[in-house]
Amino acid sequence: MFDKRLASALLPLGLVLVSCGSGSDSASPGPGSDSGDANPDLPIDQAAIGSLRIVARHPDLADIEYEVSCFGDAFPVTPEVEGVDGETGCTLLGDPAVLALLVDGLPSDQACTEIYGGPDEAFISGEINGQSIDATISRSNGCEIDRWEKLVGLIPPAVGVTNDDADGDGEDGDEDRVIGGGGPIANLHIIVRHPDLPSDIEYDVGCLGDTFPVTPEMDGVDGAAGCALLEDEAVRDLLINGLPPGQACTMQYGGPDEALITGEIDGEAVDITVTRSDGCQIAAWESLGGLLPPAIGVTQ
Repeated sequence: MFDKRLASALLPLGLVLVSCGSGSDSASPGPGSDSGDANPDLPIDQAAIGSLRIVARHPDLADIEYEVSCFGDAFPVTPEVEGVDGETGCTLLGDPAVLALLVDGLPSDQACTEIYGGPDEAFISGEINGQSIDATISRSNGCEIDRWEKLVGLIPPAVGVTNDDADGDGEDGDEDRVIGGGGPIANLHIIVRHPDLPSDIEYDVGCLGDTFPVTPEMDGVDGAAGCALLEDEAVRDLLINGLPPGQACTMQYGGPDEALITGEIDGEAVDITVTRSDGCQIAAWESLGGLLPPAIGVTQ
């Protein structure tokens, strides 16, 4: 008798709880959903709603202009741009910390590594979740490089330093670096590791003055671009001496990627491990684009 009365009393409460749960499941899916279910990693109240106009610029390319719209269940990119994914970009904007990078910019007192990541710029304007955005992203130092990498998907991967800008001044630098006209002589053996890779990526880069073999060939590794980097004293110093001891680094985690680099540059020994464990290491990895493939980063 007692059990029946208790069951009768609890039945309405159970119906209320089921009704509430059903209402939550029927909400519009957030960015990143594969079906009608909401993305468990991005609560609905954090979904990005709005649109952005983006201009990506590099001296070697014509400006890339496009719009990204975040409608909650649709994420058009107009026109389509290689390396830009609307759903990924809108999911990123659902993270308050990422959105703050665009709305508020970098903290004025943030310590940044003095590493040049190339003359890329991205101009982003519009409105997301009622917040106005008017931001310029560059790769002028470690903080800006890290901010760029956090926004990849919304903006395309950076082109970075090219042979025409090996001096890092953002202007044509043919007088500074002429392919086939000398340059550093180097032989580097590189091993790249990430837990998601079935096996280590292992290859050699040769800088022979007029040829730049990568053996075996690797996606994302460019011998000529990598060898051009070695003209930069900061890059050479990084590879030969490592990061400066006691350097102030932002506490940011860029994923479990590791690159072990050994060999010689103009007779000087190289033996360094580059990771993505903090802001300094992330910036170091990005400064070696061409020698190293793009990082895989944090995965689910």
